[in-house]
Amino acid sequence: MSSRLLGVVRPLLQMGLIPQITLGIIAGVLLAVVWPETAPSVSLLGQLFISALKAVAPILVFALVTAAIANHRQGQPTHIRGVLLLYVIGTLVAAVVAIGFVISVVQDSTETALNSSTDVLFTAAACRSAEAREAA
Repeated sequence: MSSRLLGVVRPLLQMGLIPQITLGIIAGVLLAVVWPETAPSVSLLGQLFISALKAVAPILVFALVTAAIANHRQGQPTHIRGVLLLYVIGTLVAAVVAIGFVISVVQDSTETALNSSTDVLFTAAACRSAEAREAA
C-alpha cells in the first residue's frame, strides 16, 4: 500500500512549487464544488499554508536582500534604479488604491447616513402635517 501511495505522490513532489500550488488551488475549488459540506473542514490546510507563507515571507526577503548585499563586488554593475522605480510605482499604486477604497467607504457611509436622516425628517414632516390636518 505504501509503495503504491509513494508511486502516486512522487511525481507531485518532483514538480516545482508553482505547479504544486496551482494543483492545490484546483483541488480546493473542485472539492468546494463537488463536496461543499466537507470543504470547511479541509480549509484548515489552506489557512495553515497561508499563515506559514505570511510567517516565512519577511524572513525570506531579509535573507535574500542580505545575500545580495553580501555577494556584491565593488565595480560590479547594479540594477538598483529599475528595482527602486518598480518599488516606488508599486507603493504609489497601492496608496492610490487604498485611498480610493477609504474614500469609497466614507462616501457610502455618508450617503447612507444622509439618506436615513432625510427619510426621518420627511417622515416626521408628513406625520406632523397629517396630525395638523386631523386636528383642524
